[in-house]
Amino acid sequence: AGRPNDVVFHWDGSAWTQETLPGTPRNASLFKVWGTSSSNLYAVGEFGTIWHREGTTWTLESATYVPPLATGTLFTVWGCDAANVFAVGGSAILHRTAAGWAKTNATMAGGANGVTCANNVVQVVGFGGLKVRGEGETWTDQSFGVPFGDMHATWADGAGNVWAVGGDWLSPARNGAVRDGLLARYSVTPPPTSISP
Repeated sequence: AGRPNDVVFHWDGSAWTQETLPGTPRNASLFKVWGTSSSNLYAVGEFGTIWHREGTTWTLESATYVPPLATGTLFTVWGCDAANVFAVGGSAILHRTAAGWAKTNATMAGGANGVTCANNVVQVVGFGGLKVRGEGETWTDQSFGVPFGDMHATWADGAGNVWAVGGDWLSPARNGAVRDGLLARYSVTPPPTSISP
């Protein structure tokens, strides 16, 4: 209690320093950061917050949209490249191009937690086995297939493999109790049936 939100720290190779975000504090916790360089970063968080750092200046990009594009928590931000950035959380999948941020036409049955992109293919994962794949303007809900557990983060390797992790992280920890974890892999090609030495 009493600790500040709206906090961004920068590591310069020898020490951490706090970045000063402009304007009145929003009291919004920030969850994830992604960028192409130290002069092109995005940070997302509570209340649909989207910060963008260009050069050395931070801009609250989410404040320019009335009504807001998202009002819940944006948990993750990830880009295919500097011109295609995605932010997800709850029922929102937002896409930023040179024209600015916009809602995608994706429909989802669950709450989104993680997003990744490789070769302009976007993968979103979330609660209850949520798996949504985006290619261009086409979004495909893949949630009907296993795994059905909660997924919290995802990463694509650019060769057709997508990894996701998650598990039972919302239940309170209990002394001696083991929580279920989840590690999933999606691939356009099946894994090898045997491994040669």
